[in-house]
Amino acid sequence: IGSEHFIDPFTRIKDFEGYQIMISPDRNQQNYSEIFSVDRINYIYENVEIAGDYLDAPFSENKKDSLIAAGDQTIVLVDKIYQIVPYGNNRSMYETHTQPGIYTYSASEHTRDITVSEGVEETVNYWRYRFVLHNRLLAQQNYIAVTASDFGDPRSGTPALKSNPTVNGAPVRPVKLTGRKDVVVVPNPYRADVDYLDIGWEEPGRTGIWQEQDRKIVFMNVPVRSVLRIYTLAGDLVRTIGHNGLARVDERHWYGENGIKWDLINDNNQAVVSGIYLFSVQDVDDSSYEHVGKFVIIK
Repeated sequence: IGSEHFIDPFTRIKDFEGYQIMISPDRNQQNYSEIFSVDRINYIYENVEIAGDYLDAPFSENKKDSLIAAGDQTIVLVDKIYQIVPYGNNRSMYETHTQPGIYTYSASEHTRDITVSEGVEETVNYWRYRFVLHNRLLAQQNYIAVTASDFGDPRSGTPALKSNPTVNGAPVRPVKLTGRKDVVVVPNPYRADVDYLDIGWEEPGRTGIWQEQDRKIVFMNVPVRSVLRIYTLAGDLVRTIGHNGLARVDERHWYGENGIKWDLINDNNQAVVSGIYLFSVQDVDDSSYEHVGKFVIIK
């Protein structure tokens, strides 16, 4: 039924408040940080002396206007004074929000016919939300999650809760270049004198100690299902890698839906040497597509 329609089993009310976009460099919950949020437009009575000390559950903007019109914008209880304030950011989840060059958020309303019983259909309204991060570092992995929060129950002292970002956190890598079909190799040239570990491009495997196979070149903008072949300048086949962008995250050479990661190891399980290399990428689902290019390795 979705977070927006969930009924709290204790308060028996729909206490949904909003959504948050969380980002992390890895899967660890403690490393997620919020970069954007939207919520319901609502208000609440808050203690003027203690932030977060609320009198009751949030209420709508119409009720807020009515309370103010009636002169009830302030309530005095014993030695506490409560005043109406916005609850949360009050950044409407049903409007478009844009920060040029950083993000774009949009919402659109839709309808759907559902069968509620035999021969009986009902038209329901629902919303679709879209969030786009702009100008991210190419081929750099981050984990993105969408969390939902409620407003708790101030009367019983139940705090507001937010879902765990690791539940739906997914690895996202900007490896699809809009408006172009050619494959891009990063870095090119690959230089052994650059500390790729220090800048966060390469990282040690499960051993925690960097090894030769932890080197990394990424082929970006490849078709979702494709075959990569790498050759020496003399035409000798160095490596063949089959790519399925819809495969599991932990597939050895998978680097996003449109990215292939190569560890500079050839088909004979040996480290390659310095030189100019050629490559070709063929689309498994489109026989007319083939991209040919070259890159340089300097060790």
